[in-house]
Amino acid sequence: MTAFGVIADIGGTNARFALVDHNKTVSHITKLPVNDYANFENALADFFKKIKLERQPQHILIDVAGPVSGDYFKFTNSHWSFSITEIKEKFSLNFFNVVNDFAAIGLSLPHFTNHDLLEINKKPAIKQGPKIAIGPGTGLGVVFTVPHKNEWVLVPSEGGHITMSAENDTEAEILAYLRKKYNGHVSAERVISGHGLENIYEALWAIEYPHKEFIPLKAPQITQKTLEEKDELCHQSVTQMCHFLGSVAGSLSLATLAYGGVYIAGGIIPQIWSIFEKSDFIKRFEDKGRQSLVNKEVPLYLITHDYPAFPGLAATIVEELHK
Repeated sequence: MTAFGVIADIGGTNARFALVDHNKTVSHITKLPVNDYANFENALADFFKKIKLERQPQHILIDVAGPVSGDYFKFTNSHWSFSITEIKEKFSLNFFNVVNDFAAIGLSLPHFTNHDLLEINKKPAIKQGPKIAIGPGTGLGVVFTVPHKNEWVLVPSEGGHITMSAENDTEAEILAYLRKKYNGHVSAERVISGHGLENIYEALWAIEYPHKEFIPLKAPQITQKTLEEKDELCHQSVTQMCHFLGSVAGSLSLATLAYGGVYIAGGIIPQIWSIFEKSDFIKRFEDKGRQSLVNKEVPLYLITHDYPAFPGLAATIVEELHK
């Protein structure tokens, strides 16, 4: 009988479960609304009920939105919480592990195919070159994978919190405004994320209309007005975020010589793709002074996989199935 493992991507709104067999084939993808279940245990039990296997899988690997440390995990954006030990005992599991959601993207980087990616700059990747994923979303996720012998090693990172720097006078004014707002340090996440887009808009308003009462907008409103070409300040804000992203991604790439590729993840860039591809993202990525030629050879990709955490989770759970 074929042994199966279970993988799951758990967000604040939906929990996405799937089966994985020994060949890394992912099947029975099932989306369960988090609010329909009192806890993770009930959702997992319902998934087992829905897939109707004769034998319950004994290996489970999930990713969660939030820092993972110790045995107990409480979800940041939902009412769920659980103990890893208690789940393992309750379901009689041989293996149950939890990783951060962006770490799961990192696990996937060596396993993406051409069908999972959109090439941005048409540069060939070096097969064993270091890889970076950077993902603007609610925050700014950064993760690295580096080759070691015949394996890939995941290097977690808090790269989203590196200090943001300015490359022109307008950016200097934006960051000066935000330094006052945040009493000092302005991280990359403060300008490259959903909330970061709101920060840029607020700062540009203060620069453009210093004597006019500020009317705040949420990130989806700024994006929508930009795509509808209804507000120049919104368009300027979205474009500026793309430029900041190019600078940060380029610096991280230069620091790691990411010839295996820089992969853009997260939910924001696909939504603003028409603006992103017309922006100076690539120019800012490559513009590193005396070392610009290095970044000009680094391939850039947009991750388009519907479940970008699944390839990495599947490969990892299969390693456990083979033990």
